[in-house]
Amino acid sequence: MNKNIFLICIDGWRYDSIDRSGIPKKSIPNITKLINDGIKKKIISNGIFTQVAFPTVLTQTYPLDYDGHNFGIKNRPRSFIELLKKDGYETNFIAAAHITGPLRYYERGSDNILNLCDHKSFIEMYLRQYLDHEIKLFLKKKIKKNKFLEKFKETYGDILDYAMNDNIRSGSMPKNLGKINKNLKKKLSREKEILYKDPELILKKITAVPTNFYFYFIGEKLIQKNLFLKAKIFESFKSKINKITTAISTNISIRGYKFFPNYSVPSAEEIFKNTLEIIKKRKTKKKFTFIHLMDAHHSEGPGRISQTIKFLKFLPRFLKNNYNFPRGLFYDLALIYIDQEIGKFIKKLKKERLYRDSIFILFGDHGFGRDLNRDKHMVSELGLRGYYEHINVPIVVSPIKNLKLSKEGLHDTMSVSATILDLLKIRKHHSFLGKSVSKKGNSFIITESTSGGNCDILNKKIFFIITGTRYKLMVSYFKKKIEPLRLYDLLNDPREMNNLINIKSFNKEINIMINYLKKKEKHFLINFILKLNI
Repeated sequence: MNKNIFLICIDGWRYDSIDRSGIPKKSIPNITKLINDGIKKKIISNGIFTQVAFPTVLTQTYPLDYDGHNFGIKNRPRSFIELLKKDGYETNFIAAAHITGPLRYYERGSDNILNLCDHKSFIEMYLRQYLDHEIKLFLKKKIKKNKFLEKFKETYGDILDYAMNDNIRSGSMPKNLGKINKNLKKKLSREKEILYKDPELILKKITAVPTNFYFYFIGEKLIQKNLFLKAKIFESFKSKINKITTAISTNISIRGYKFFPNYSVPSAEEIFKNTLEIIKKRKTKKKFTFIHLMDAHHSEGPGRISQTIKFLKFLPRFLKNNYNFPRGLFYDLALIYIDQEIGKFIKKLKKERLYRDSIFILFGDHGFGRDLNRDKHMVSELGLRGYYEHINVPIVVSPIKNLKLSKEGLHDTMSVSATILDLLKIRKHHSFLGKSVSKKGNSFIITESTSGGNCDILNKKIFFIITGTRYKLMVSYFKKKIEPLRLYDLLNDPREMNNLINIKSFNKEINIMINYLKKKEKHFLINFILKLNI
């Protein structure tokens, strides 16, 4: 069997980008060749954004199981990467976003770890996606003070330590994406020192400024007025520029182009370059390499104008053919750029004699944007972003000749690692729920979240999207009540525009799908919350 496995996540990769209405095949020749030499299949993501989807890929468990996704896969029984390592694979994990470390643990089981994300995103995402909600519970006296402060010191201290860890950074990257400088390391060290001595002082500082302001005050005991004024002026300037660029680009993008996003991301070129350096270091017999690409996800705001220019270089060929960019100008151009870099990477692997006996698995963890004909208010609630553009994603396995796709049932993002283990004939862990794309799929796929931010399944509304071959149902669960919200006929309304939820003749279909949700015995969240309460 193939010795080297390259698992490439194109974050935010929509299935329709390579389907009938997709990017012309001649514009993505490398992905097209991989598809022609292997298989492609539409799968349905169990999560609507990265931190909800990734646990399903890596551990074949539902996003909200095992204490949810606040700390990624820390509390999950097993990662499939651990199984590969046990089987003798050298395991590598190269990330383009804040998906490693104490807030995610997605790299579990990896021998070599490299994260090229913007260093401030570790702290900003901790504050925004976890701590903000915990502070609200604390202020409402739902968490005792001592317990809250101890947890705060532990979790924030771990984040600060990880942000200072040069072992996971690259010295060849630009300032904010590479190793941190001495001045920033001193600030982070002072922040940790203050945290352990007086956590309430840090807490007071965090609650005094917006999340995107906080990095200005790292290492300071107080919010100094002059520094706050400077931060406010600069952030206000960035916000005004973003409003202008968003307004200008409204007709050619999904969400509008942001010149100053919250943080910048590494390019596919940089990711592949650093990946090659890692896998060349050791001449092991078998290698597994996870590669994470953020170019498509951040196509409307990579934070680096040079990267946008690289995307725009592909524009002239489309203007000749009157291509209308149904997923937005920057998104489709970013995918063409990614295709180019995949081709370059494969050529370099061949040159280094690392290509032979290799297999590539490309997949999307979730989709992107919205159908341009869909009203914006229909996607204003993050938990209900379960339309085809959000959760229909591709898996491509290549080169492969002996993999026959099952035509029965539906497959999901758990199927990504399930298919890899199936190909390698490695026995899956008993907690794994995924099914290989060569095996019969499920009658329905469940996608779930607590909307954005903190995964507090006890205090927040939970959203479930149940997708079948004919119908898709969106429901919410809160205070012991399931509320059906939207129903779509996927056969007669494939773009999911006509909500049938109030038509009584569809009650039977609604009940069938809700009962499926209730009876998912291996779904720990449903056992915990739903089975006894409904």
